Amino acid sequence: MRMSRSVLLYLALAATVLLPAEAAAAATGHPAPQVTHAPPKYVIKTVSGISLPNNDGTFGVAKCPKDTVVLSGGAYIASFSVMTGINASFPAGQRSWEAVANNFSGAATTFSVYAVCARRPAGYEQLIGDIISNPAGDQDSGTENCRTGDVIIGGGVFDDDPGFSVGVASSYPGTSASWTAAVSNFSTRDSEFEVEAVCASPLPHYAIPSTSVSDPAGEQRGVIQDCKAPAVVLGGGNQSSNTTRLRIEVKATQPYPASGTSWKSGENNDTTASTTLTSYAICAT
Repeated sequence: MRMSRSVLLYLALAATVLLPAEAAAAATGHPAPQVTHAPPKYVIKTVSGISLPNNDGTFGVAKCPKDTVVLSGGAYIASFSVMTGINASFPAGQRSWEAVANNFSGAATTFSVYAVCARRPAGYEQLIGDIISNPAGDQDSGTENCRTGDVIIGGGVFDDDPGFSVGVASSYPGTSASWTAAVSNFSTRDSEFEVEAVCASPLPHYAIPSTSVSDPAGEQRGVIQDCKAPAVVLGGGNQSSNTTRLRIEVKATQPYPASGTSWKSGENNDTTASTTLTSYAICAT
């Protein structure tokens, strides 16, 4: 392990006393906004509209402000084609998140990169796992663990081959103290990748909820996992139930919405078999 380089239900009781926000919600028919408590200097930085030409792979970087570190990050490809995917998504130093997107859809598109930032938490550390061999025509996976007593707050995968016939199938918190990623190599040459984990000391209201959805053959699916108030999303990830078919790629893994209360996952299934997509949100205050 090398150190390194996320209709509120109201009972209509006559004796019920509503707080001002609840009263307004009852009057308008809309639920009261959830009250969240973010870590100090918490902010989500977004770089959008990055050009992604057809038959090409492009990288993008989102940078955190001074006096903060990157907790996690992700990317989103603005295409309805299943012939796009994320090649890599990982922390690029202490204050940046980098992603590489591939496009062989037949039409140009764009993508966005996200960085979830905050003041450096206690025990903050980025860890890079051993190099994992990813031969041509294979899908391989790996896991990087936090140090004993720490928790996972984000993670990603760095692919040593920028070729656009290699794609991330899964990248997610395997446990509360580890990050797991799977990469599909549907090219004609061998490749390698590394799994990266971002860890910290345990945080208040820490939890990793998840939600799953079916992704039929030849289709694109997305699913959003919410954090429970008062927590915000520190990180998150996508897990595909597919472990052998090569043309399943991450389309989106991103903090959502702009306020950072959820994690959005998306998957392109360019195969002949259905799979299950699971979205994880890493939540804390």
